[in-house]
Amino acid sequence: MARELRDTLIYGSNIIKEFSSSDMDIDEYKKLQKYFDDNMKYNMNKLGWVHKYYHMIYPDVIDDFHSAKWQRNGLICCGITPVKEDNLYEMAGYFRLIANRCGLPINYITAVP
Repeated sequence: MARELRDTLIYGSNIIKEFSSSDMDIDEYKKLQKYFDDNMKYNMNKLGWVHKYYHMIYPDVIDDFHSAKWQRNGLICCGITPVKEDNLYEMAGYFRLIANRCGLPINYITAVP
């Protein structure tokens, strides 16, 4: 089972790498979320520690709020109301969009709310 979990983490990391680019927009993040929803084993796409793992590998792509409640609250403070409350990776896209528009790293944006 440990190997299977490791393989799933590596699989997700490779998917993020394929999706990530400097011009990745919110629609790409929605596709990433859907891809994870449809393909991640053990519902790992909903786990905060998995999100944190991906943030450590891709800090410019994945935000550093590893709880959907914190993400949602942060986005609401920025004037954005997410459609779904548990889409960790889609909401990460909004933080990246804000960060890109401000010319700042994502973790600067998440430190503000």
